[in-house]
Amino acid sequence: MSYYEIPSVPMVGSPLTLGMSLSNDGRAERKRNEIEQRCKDKKAEALNRQKEQLIQRNYQLRGNDARSANVMLLAAQVMREEKELIQNLTAELELLRNQLRNCSCMTQSKYEHPTGGSRRF
Repeated sequence: MSYYEIPSVPMVGSPLTLGMSLSNDGRAERKRNEIEQRCKDKKAEALNRQKEQLIQRNYQLRGNDARSANVMLLAAQVMREEKELIQNLTAELELLRNQLRNCSCMTQSKYEHPTGGSRRF
């Protein structure tokens, strides 16, 4: 090799760097195409599941709303709303628990005997 020759190094993204062997019959390309197709199918399935869940929650998807980015934004908005609703319901539930505790303590103390046992009527 002379001083001006460039050594042969596999390019980034070439079949050699991706762990595929070079073959003249196109097996590496077919394998890559199969992998790409599986990825596209999984992405489409996930998008369809998101759409179905939004429709179940009474959100209408029309025209551009059904595109991937819009569906994801709408799903994020729904998740935020549901998270806020859960926080509000949790706070309300805790308030009701406290009120119930206070109510049951007052009722219980009214019917207990001073010795700790309950009176029999």
